[in-house]
Amino acid sequence: SQHHIDGNSCDLEINLYHSFNECYYPEPEKKSEDCEHKAGDLEDHNFTKGVIVSILVNKNKEHKLSKPNRFISQFITNKKFHESFKKNETKNITVGKDWNIVDLLPDNKKYYSYDGSLPMPPCTQNYKWVVFEEPILLLDEYINIFRSVGNPIGARNVHPLNGRIVMYN
Repeated sequence: SQHHIDGNSCDLEINLYHSFNECYYPEPEKKSEDCEHKAGDLEDHNFTKGVIVSILVNKNKEHKLSKPNRFISQFITNKKFHESFKKNETKNITVGKDWNIVDLLPDNKKYYSYDGSLPMPPCTQNYKWVVFEEPILLLDEYINIFRSVGNPIGARNVHPLNGRIVMYN
């Protein structure tokens, strides 16, 4: 994980990105028609701020059908998921009608928050990070798939706080 709590890291970290484009909250003189949205074409959008929700993950050695494992299993075992990483493209994956991001969240909703940036280029500032304190548990097999398919290099190095204030709720 890229976040450490009291010097401890987790086996994996899942980040959910929510970005805001100034086009969607335009100045009065700017028309929203001036901002054409093209799905999957993020490079052309000026995402200037947002929220990143971070879910820490540890291994669950038991083969237990928990909500997080059920959530992840619907796409991580899908062939399209693996192809999307190999080809670096977006794929639509059909999941069950009851599939809900809430199932991925920890039971304990206590969290840390701070003002930061995107963790990859262009490292845009003005992002609020929300890091859940309690890790969820995923099957070791699923974590290994994420590592081998999604990010074999691993997390970036831990960065100093640089005067940032970390709040706890």
